[in-house]
Amino acid sequence: MEYAGIYLAHADHCTISENNASNNGAGIRLDYSSYNNLTGNNASYNNIGINLHVSNDNNLTDNTASNNYYDGIYLYASRFNNLTNNTASNNSDVGLTLYYSYYNILTVNIASDNSDGIWLYGSFNNNISCNWIHHNNQYGLHLSEGSIPNTIESNNIMANGAEQPDGSWHYNFNNSQNDNVTAEENYWGTTSSAVIVASINENPGTVDYEPFLTAPAPCAPFEGELEVPEVPILSPVGLITLVGLLSAIAAVAIVRKRR
Repeated sequence: MEYAGIYLAHADHCTISENNASNNGAGIRLDYSSYNNLTGNNASYNNIGINLHVSNDNNLTDNTASNNYYDGIYLYASRFNNLTNNTASNNSDVGLTLYYSYYNILTVNIASDNSDGIWLYGSFNNNISCNWIHHNNQYGLHLSEGSIPNTIESNNIMANGAEQPDGSWHYNFNNSQNDNVTAEENYWGTTSSAVIVASINENPGTVDYEPFLTAPAPCAPFEGELEVPEVPILSPVGLITLVGLLSAIAAVAIVRKRR
């Protein structure tokens, strides 16, 4: 077992909050531990920031797991955990990994500037919603080895991989399994279906991305400017588009203010 800054084994109903766990094998590690609350911790500059190993029904909220040598937050064979409002950025490997992990909820998290933003390996029945998945070097979302079904919706998935001449990114989504994936009602940073398609790597399983959001998901973190469709502003369609965009901007502003 790797050396950990904070380590719980067979421990239940504990609260770990407001700690700085750095320069360890794992910043915080839970083994066979359940019903714990990890809140407001900084687990950065470790091999792995936060590692849940066969640990169920834990709540991870408002933690930062950044600048780690491998993953920011790593779940192995862990179920029914809630990960909310965590930041996993600038990790050398993956921001948030689910490895043979089921029935977890990942919502309102930031996964940016990692190699992969969120990776599911042999993991199913998870809810991946309302997350900000942005500017990861290789893939935004990566699913492999039988990671179906999962709920993947209302995420802002943008600018992952390398930008291409046609405005697409290689890749916002990588499906490297035989199974087909449903990922509807997400915002991909564009209103162009062709650009979205070119930003998805189906290798070999397909990705059902339609219908998709034409403005950022209000429940998810968002940074940057909206892409305005090329529609005349004074036309009836243009006026409707403008109203929709202004509503989306207002909704995002309200959500950010409440956070």
